[in-house]
Parts: sequence; C-alpha cells; structure tokens
Amino acid sequence: MIAAVILLLVLAACIAFQYLKGTALRAAVTVFTLIIASVVAFAFFEKLSQILVRQISDSSPSAFAPYAYPLVFFLLLVITFAVLQTAASRLARKAIILAPLPEKIGRALSGAITGLILAGLLITVLAMTPIKNNIPYQRFPAQNPDPEKPSRVPLNIDALPAAIFSMASRGGLAGKNSFPLFHPSILDESFLNRLSADQDISPLSPDNAIEVPASTPAWLASPELKTTDGNPLNVKPAHNLIVVRVGFKRNAGSFSLSQLRLICNEKENQEQPLSGAGLNAYPIGCFTQTGQIRLEKLSQKIEIPAGAFKGSVKYVDFLFAVPSTHIPVLVAYKQNNIVTVPKVISTENAPPVEGL
Repeated sequence: MIAAVILLLVLAACIAFQYLKGTALRAAVTVFTLIIASVVAFAFFEKLSQILVRQISDSSPSAFAPYAYPLVFFLLLVITFAVLQTAASRLARKAIILAPLPEKIGRALSGAITGLILAGLLITVLAMTPIKNNIPYQRFPAQNPDPEKPSRVPLNIDALPAAIFSMASRGGLAGKNSFPLFHPSILDESFLNRLSADQDISPLSPDNAIEVPASTPAWLASPELKTTDGNPLNVKPAHNLIVVRVGFKRNAGSFSLSQLRLICNEKENQEQPLSGAGLNAYPIGCFTQTGQIRLEKLSQKIEIPAGAFKGSVKYVDFLFAVPSTHIPVLVAYKQNNIVTVPKVISTENAPPVEGL
C-alpha cells in the first residue's frame, strides 16, 4: 500500500532529522508552523483553485484543470511553511538546548508529530489528484462503493490534517460557512469524486453547472414509493427518505452518482444552517419517468441525453436516506459546484416526478 509506505518513510525521516540535527524547541516550532501552513492551505486552496481553473477555461479547455486543486493546495502548504520556518530561524538565531533527557524526548516526539501530520497532508494531496482510484490506497471499491465503509491507512493518519482545520474553522469566524459543514469528510469526497476517472468522467464541471429550484427543492418521499421491480423501499432505522430535485445545465457533462452529495446539518442549527458540522448523504437512486425509483450503485455513470433538456436545464429527482436528526442544506456536484437547498416541503405538496 503506497499510503502506508509514505507514512513510514515520512515518519522515520522526520524523527531521524529532528533527533540528529534539530533541537527540542526548534522541533516544536516546526510542528506549529506545519499546522499553521496546513490551516492556510485548507482555508484558501478552493478559492484560489477556482480562480486558476477559470483562467485556464477562459483561454482554452485544458486537461490540466483537474490538477489545479491538489497543486494549489500543495503550493500553499509549501510556501507558507517555508516562510514561517525562515521567520522562526531568523528570530531564534541561538540554539536553546534543554537538559539531555528532555532534549532527546522533545526532538523525537516533535519529529513524530511532524511526520504524522506531513504524511497525512501528502496523502490528502494525492487523494485530490485525478489519478487511479487505488493511489495512494483503495479507500472505496471501484464497482460498489459504500460511503459508510471506507478503508483507512494505519492510525487513520490522512484524516488528521483536515480534522485539525475543522476544529479551527468550525462555525467560521462569523459563526457560519463552516469547513466541516461544506466538507464533512474531504477524504471520502475526494476519493468518491475521482472514483470513475477511468470512465472519462471529469472530477470538475463548469461553474453553475447545477441548480436547485426554489419552488420545488426537496420533499419527504411517499411511504408507498416502490422500486422499478415493484418492491417497497427498505428505509434505514432513524432515517427519512428525501427527494431532492437537481437541475443539470447542458454543460454539466456526464457524472457518476458518487459525484453528487447532499450535505445535511442538524435540525437544531436551522437558524444558522451553514454553521457547525454536517454529514454527507449520497443518492440511493433516481426516479424514472414512471415515478418509480431505480436503485443504483454510486459507481453508476449518468449521461443525460440532449433531447431530455427543456430549454437549458434537465431536472432529475434523486432519492437520499437522511438521518431523522438532520435536514438537507446544500447539494454539491463534483469538486467545484455547490448550491443551497431551500426548506424541505411535505409529501402532500410534492410536484410531479422529473425522472430519467
């Protein structure tokens, strides 16, 4: 497993370097500068990547665009870390040495922490990169992924950097636009977004590729809902079946169901729906023209025929299983499209079905 090799090599290198070449205090400073650099990378990589992608798209379509996100993240991380480390070395020209035992323990411990965070960051960058879905490791099986059962690297170390930033950004500076709300699990999202790269499905889409209609955004599914084979749907305990109508523009392109996620927040956060921490729900199926549900795997490729569009948009109703303690607040499509979901309406007020 490539991820395990990265973890072992980076961890060993950081411990060895800090133990042999550093001091305990400088090694501790390195930990803090790496954490700050990772916070900067997570905070700004999406906005800067979107600007870069727009510049690329304005000139000519490019195969480089999907690599913008991991590249910008990596550059932000490296540049911020280098600047902070340079500033720290200028401010502390004289080495401060502790007593022998605390000095040795401090060097090794700080080196280990640095190695764990750095390895997690490198694996995160690889997870964002549109390459084979088994690199740096197979988080989800390609044919039948279950978002609730991801594989993990030892110690779940690749989740550590995002968890640190999520704690720092939860609620945002003004009590809204929380990172753990928009990205409840950035690793799962990244792996699922590039799951179908071998089917020529891009992890990116043009800006404003989807919409959710304000008048009929989402509603509770009818309890009499049946699948295409005539069987009733099995509902998870303590979950509600919610239908969300998503409008795809003509430029939205083909996609897999793993690239469409419903972001949900706790009902108690209705006053500030973009604060706190959310969770992702993925489609369990979509409606057919006859009003039945066609259950699909998340790896299923969806292509909307040109003749299905009414004007510039084709609306499709997707079914999600949402915990009864949560409500949908956002729909995210691929890596760079996200739209608000207005209030869920009742089953009685549900509109006629829009299916595929």
